[in-house]
Amino acid sequence: MNQPFSISLFNVFLMMLIIALSIGLSIAGMVILLRKRKTQAIKFDPIHISELIKLIVSVASFITVCITLILLVNQNITIVLQTKYSWQSVESNVFGIVTNQTLAEDQMFVNSSEIRPYFYYGKLLTDNDPLSEKVKATAEYLLDYFDSQATQIKKFPNLWRSEKDAWEANIIDQFAWSPVLCWYLETNKNWWSDELMALKERGEQKRQAGFRRQPPFDASKIKGALQPQNVP
Repeated sequence: MNQPFSISLFNVFLMMLIIALSIGLSIAGMVILLRKRKTQAIKFDPIHISELIKLIVSVASFITVCITLILLVNQNITIVLQTKYSWQSVESNVFGIVTNQTLAEDQMFVNSSEIRPYFYYGKLLTDNDPLSEKVKATAEYLLDYFDSQATQIKKFPNLWRSEKDAWEANIIDQFAWSPVLCWYLETNKNWWSDELMALKERGEQKRQAGFRRQPPFDASKIKGALQPQNVP
């Protein structure tokens, strides 16, 4: 796509000067031509000259207005394009930051797979659980991240209109799969936004409907996948 361009005031002045000179030369040429003609069809007198000049001035004014409108439209298009490019740049930078946060979350469960059942399979936390502190720290990390997403969806709906449904679905499922996550949010609910609390309630409703853990792998639902007994 071509980069937007702008027309300076000097260029506008130059164009207007060229138009004025062109009109002036046209008037002078027509006056000279009429003076040289000696036909009876045209009687040349001051009245005819005055009317001719008025006509030319009217045409010139109309042309000037048209050119001015074209310049204004061009300037408006330039501003719109520049704003669009700036918005795309901001969107790209913010999306990159969010992507890095998402990958950091994924990497956390890759490096500490032992805590995954607490957040995906509905495993509960006990008093003497050796992973208790690590699970709580992970819950706080996830809630901070989810709260950031929920806040961005609320404050910048146009920026995240394409991601809104997927983000909310992910957060709701996490709350449905993890009673620990719901407990930690409820215990420290003053730390996070009302929007996150609302998503937690939707997750709990989903859990009550039987959606208590991430569905297990089922090869029968994968096109072209071999069944376990057929794997060599």
